[in-house]
Formats: sequence, structure tokens, C-alpha cells
Amino acid sequence: PTFESLALVAAQEILLWLHVDKVTPELREHLGSEVEIRDIASSLQDVTEWVSMHPRLDSLLLSAPSTYLSGATFALYSTIPDSIATLGDSPILDMKAIKNPVEVAGMKEAHIRDAVAVCDWAAFMESQIQEQGAANWTEISAMELLSELRLEQKNTRGDSFGTISAYGANGAIIHYAPTPETDANLGRESLYMVDSGGQYLEGTTDITRTFHYGLPTEDMVSRYTEVLAGAIDLASLVLPDKTQDVAVDLATRLPLFKKGLDYLHGTGHGIGAYGEVHEGPILVRMKNNKPGKFQTGVFFSDEPGYYQEGDWGLRLEQILMVVPAKFEDDTYGDFIRFEAVTLVPFEPKLINFSLLRPEQIDWYNNYNSLIREKVGPRYRLTLKL
Repeated sequence: PTFESLALVAAQEILLWLHVDKVTPELREHLGSEVEIRDIASSLQDVTEWVSMHPRLDSLLLSAPSTYLSGATFALYSTIPDSIATLGDSPILDMKAIKNPVEVAGMKEAHIRDAVAVCDWAAFMESQIQEQGAANWTEISAMELLSELRLEQKNTRGDSFGTISAYGANGAIIHYAPTPETDANLGRESLYMVDSGGQYLEGTTDITRTFHYGLPTEDMVSRYTEVLAGAIDLASLVLPDKTQDVAVDLATRLPLFKKGLDYLHGTGHGIGAYGEVHEGPILVRMKNNKPGKFQTGVFFSDEPGYYQEGDWGLRLEQILMVVPAKFEDDTYGDFIRFEAVTLVPFEPKLINFSLLRPEQIDWYNNYNSLIREKVGPRYRLTLKL
């Protein structure tokens, strides 16, 4: 839902450059007379002329590089005199990251609809491969079916990014994308990981679940349980308001660290509301040199994993929402906690519950109850092939 554009916001005017062939009468009516639309092909020349028409201008803020965004281009920066050019964070970053009440409600609704599609797909795939022994499903055909089921949901606009559908050794490739040459058949011997998401007019989703359609090994169960424990520990945190994102990564990785293990990617990213699936400023990663801050209304992913090179991989991802944590004593200021908005069950056959702490099991049970409450009334397995 995004597009190439450039905007200049001044006290008395707003200029918006974009590809004019994409401008509809509805857009012009929505923006009204307050926004002047221009062709992006002339943007650099227009900016140069605009600056020359404002000789008393003291400062012009240009967006600096930020998490997932490159900021203003060098070409644009070069058109602005050094005396007034100021590189800094755009105020829009936090405005987008902190969802308003309408966006919060929309994100929750989008995730419920998405859960209906994903649960329908997951149940069908389990029936096909685990129960009926079907051997004709591949990474691509299963991925395409999931996309089709999302398209049946209300206000859907398709996938939010290219699906990672990875079976066996392909799952150990963190950013694997199936091709006709690598398209593996789905079987009952190894793990099957699917990282996917949907775009809805109300919001954006991103979810990863890992399945096994046969009898998993002890190592698979142990690693899955440790990854789940880390995901639950992050989701269970209560923190001072505006805690930096780098501060929570340890909670997620600790179950693996205790075994001398790790995963070589970030633990979480901000997510848009019918926007980009990766949205700053949140980036949950200990090596993040430009930390973001958790604030009420922020949505972000919680996605630890583990990858056994050349053999199999697993990842578990859910989207969490930052909400206030209420306490009677406010001596130490405001606190926040996290609520799960992704509502798709985890794989019980891959969980060794004896390795989980009682409070982790409580979270798991409460999560399943929430799925039954929110998704259950809308769910009906109708897929028959």
C-alpha cells in the first residue's frame, strides 16, 4: 500500500510529489486544497526553486536514515544549502508507530481474520499430510493455498510480503524463498516452517509457525520448546514506559543461551497498520545501535528461532501490542506490558511441557483460551480439495 513519493511540509503549504498517473479523483478530493500534488519527475527542480523563493528560511529538516528507512536521498540533500539543511528523525516515525484507537481496533480485527485463514490452512495441511498421507504437496503449492485463503477474508489486499515456505533443510536458510528449482515436497520426516502475512484495509499481519506432520526427534522438540519459552518470556514482560527495545532481547534468547545456542537474526520489528510489514523505530536486537522505545500503541513482532544448518529450522512469530500496565502505586512512574494479537495455536506435539515453567504454561493456556474466544466463533473449516 505504499508508493514512491516526496513531501514538503511548511507552515503555510504542503507539497506532495508522486507519480501523477496513480492519482485518482478520490485522492484529490481526500487531500483537498491543502495539499498541492506535483509530478515526482520534477521534484528536485521544484525543491530547488522552492528554497530559492524562501531566502529567510532558517532550517529545513530532512529525514535521516532510520530503522528500515534510508532517509532523504543524497540527490535531495544536495539541492539544499548546507546553511539550512538539518538531518534528523522525522516526527512521522513515532506518529506511524504509535497506533491511534482506530488503528488499534483495525489491527486486532485484521489479525482475527488472518487467524481464521491460517488456522483453516494449517488444519487442512495436517489432515492432508499427517492423516491422509498425501505426498503431492510442495512448499510452493502449500504457500499458494495459504495466499488463496487469505484472499477470501473481508477487506483483504493479499500477502504483506513474500511467503517463506520451507521444509527440512530449506528451513535452516533464514530468509529462504522457494523457487521451482528448490521446491521441496512436504513430508512427515522433518519440520515445515511458514513465515507469512496478509494486508487488510484494517491492518497488517506477520506470523510464523513451524509444523511437523510425523514423529519429531527429541532435538526438534527441545529446540522448539526453548524457542517457545523465549517467545513467551518476551510476551510476559512488564517494563517501565519507554524502555528501549535493545533491553528485552536477552529475555527471548536466554533459553537458547543456556544451551550455548543462538539465532542469527533480530528478535522483533515494528509493523505497520496497512503499511510496511517492517516498520521502525522498533528493532528488538541487542546489537541495535539506534534503539527505539516501547510506548503504548506500538505493535511489534516477537520471533525467535533456531536453525540446524543443512537439516532443519524453526521460527515462532507473533505480533504483540504495547499496552499500559496498571498499578496502584505510581511512585516509579508508568509501566507497560504486551498483549498478543496474533491468534494461531502453536504445535503441541513439538512442546515438552516439562521444560516450561508454571508461569509459561499459564501464558500458553491463556493464549489458547484467547484463540478460542476470539477466533473460535468465526472459524469453520470449509476447505475441501
